[in-house]
Amino acid sequence: MNKTNAPTPLDKAIAAFKALPLWLVLLGLLIGALTILLVSVSEANQKRIAETWKLLREVRDRTDRIEDVRTQLLNAETAQRGFLLTGNTEDLKPLVEANIALRKLIGAISAPFPQLPGWEKEIVLLTDLVTKKMVNVQVTTNLAKMGKREAALEILSADTEKALMDQARDAVASSIRLLEQQVGIRRAEMDRNILISRLSIFAIALLNLMILAAAVYVFSQDLKRKELLVGFKETENQRLTELVANRTSELNDLATFLQTSSETERAAIARDLHDELGGVLTSVKMDVDWALARVQSLPNVVERLTQSNQLLEEAVSVKRRVIENLRPSLLDNLGLTAALEWYVHENCNRGDLVCTLDLPEELPPVSSEASIAFFRIVQESMTNTLHYAAAKNFSVSIVVDTADILLIVTDDGIGLPAQFNPTKLSHGLSGIRQRVLALKGKVRWESTPGQGTKLIVTVPRQVVETTSRDVEVG
Repeated sequence: MNKTNAPTPLDKAIAAFKALPLWLVLLGLLIGALTILLVSVSEANQKRIAETWKLLREVRDRTDRIEDVRTQLLNAETAQRGFLLTGNTEDLKPLVEANIALRKLIGAISAPFPQLPGWEKEIVLLTDLVTKKMVNVQVTTNLAKMGKREAALEILSADTEKALMDQARDAVASSIRLLEQQVGIRRAEMDRNILISRLSIFAIALLNLMILAAAVYVFSQDLKRKELLVGFKETENQRLTELVANRTSELNDLATFLQTSSETERAAIARDLHDELGGVLTSVKMDVDWALARVQSLPNVVERLTQSNQLLEEAVSVKRRVIENLRPSLLDNLGLTAALEWYVHENCNRGDLVCTLDLPEELPPVSSEASIAFFRIVQESMTNTLHYAAAKNFSVSIVVDTADILLIVTDDGIGLPAQFNPTKLSHGLSGIRQRVLALKGKVRWESTPGQGTKLIVTVPRQVVETTSRDVEVG
């Protein structure tokens, strides 16, 4: 036989292609087109997600500046009242600083924001009110400097002055609401884009499975290619398994990152509220107390200052409650055990529950990540119990052995639904599972309808004791 007439690999490939059924060729072309389309959709979604993140950062920056406007207005008003009450020119320094800061802030927030409809109208109104307020402040301080203090105080106590400040506060609140609405819209849009990207990935995997099924069907007709078929199946299954494993790992890492970032941002916000807002409120309260001690001969002024003092105390209480919701101070100062005791008793008293705590007197040193994870798990369980379980008793226990730390949360409510599926959890329960997975642990729910629910979390001690350099003693 002449070797020149032997079929080449290309000829073999062409012949094999021609031997394929027409439906298989058309199916392959269709799947290829759909794959390209899904990849394009996924890439476009990634770009939109990046753009949404950029816009969210801009919205956050605008929100911070609007908050700064509110702070500077309060500083200016405080300085104005202090000067009118004491006549001390040193009290005008915060007013000068607030005036300079407000000019810069107004210039910054007045920058065009095409992605936010109605922004220009809000900022025009806010700018006008801030300008009017600062003009009134300047007028009253100038009158006081010229010795017309009574006239200045009369302007300050006028209803129009209070109404102007209320309008300025309302304008600030309205601007912040507009920004928060935009944040909600953009986050929902980003969630949709992420969902589309996930669906695209699953669709691509499904299409690949369809190709595999078709290939298995065709090659199964040819017994001579059985070994090739087996090898192809193993390779393809391995590739798909690795792809799914990689995607699952990426999604778990992303979820852990988002939870960690959320806790970090909560802690940062709590610190800022405690340090900055707390300092401002303390300073203002000291000023009011100082002024109150010097105007006892003026009953109307004493009454107004006393009311202001009460409002300041309420503001301090609100600040403390917000900080505790963001990041429990007991968790950082006294450890996990004290934080759990405070939180459980506080909410059980409010929800008319009988609470039982079985916590070790001394926990081993655990990381701050593990502490906040255990706290949030108990917090989510308590929320579910109060809102849905109709329970009368609630208990939390922590068991420490040589290898693991076990967190057990139990209630005697209605239990989980009969159709409860651990692989399809609600957002709250999914958050619990993700926190446990981030600590390399395991979680399970035990429940019988009408007989309550038990949550059991098992975390390796080695992981929670070495996860972070920031270690606390429970």
